[in-house]
This record gives sequence, structure tokens and C-alpha cells, in this order.
Amino acid sequence: TAVPPVAGVLLTNCPKEIEGIINAVINGLPSTSLSFPIMITERTGYDVTAMLYEGSRRVTADAYRKLEVVQIVAETYICPEWVSEQIQIDKEVTMSPKLFQYSITRTARSNLQTIVLPEGNDKRVVTAAGMLTRRELCKVIVLGNVQAVSE
Repeated sequence: TAVPPVAGVLLTNCPKEIEGIINAVINGLPSTSLSFPIMITERTGYDVTAMLYEGSRRVTADAYRKLEVVQIVAETYICPEWVSEQIQIDKEVTMSPKLFQYSITRTARSNLQTIVLPEGNDKRVVTAAGMLTRRELCKVIVLGNVQAVSE
């Protein structure tokens, strides 16, 4: 059975006293033998797992634009069929919200439509129209006062 490549090693429960010994062992290895990061912490495995879980759920207000860029890049350059082949999973009968969103996005891009939005004075509509345009999901025409829409 093929073993997947190691992404990194996290050593937990390592008191400061033995950190130097571990670093000496790591530094003593041939440079070509390690191609992944090794991290050391005094925290327990449970604490580290809890921190990673909590951190993955927190999204700050300024991160939404970055997340949108990541989503656009992923949708543009990552082939879901290839990913499915690599992780060898069966297609599920049920569809998660993210999978549904991806499916709708793919359909929209393959059949680009133009939509007209008469609510140009509503900031939420203008923001959504900008997101749709940036993600190239449709062509948008926003009706309203030019100055109000551009703000």
C-alpha cells in the first residue's frame, strides 16, 4: 500500500528541556532526508487540535475578500474530477451546500447570462453584483443613480 507523503510533523508534550535535544537530532540528519516542517510545542495534542479547530472556524471581516479570491482561484484552476481520482472517493448521492454552490457556479459559467437589477440604490445588491461580476458568473446591469451605484 502506498503511503501518502508527510506534510509535516508536530511534536506535542515536549518540555523546553528536551527541545534542544530534538533540534540537535533533527539538525544531525542529512539535509536531503527531510522535506517537511517539524514543529515542537509544550501543549498537549488535545490542546493543539482544539486550537486548530477553533482557528479554522474563525473568519475575520477583512478575510472575506481573501476567501473570495481563494475560491475564484480554486474554481478556476482545480479540476474536481482529478481531485476525486486522487483521493479515490465515491460520488455521494446527497449534495452538501458547498457542492451545490460549486455546481451552480459551474453551470452559470458554462451558460453566461445577463441579469438586470433595478435595485441600484441598495448597497447589498450592488455588492452582490460586484461579486457575481468578479467571479464571472454572469453579466450584470444595475439600474439606478450612477453616483449612488458607484459609491
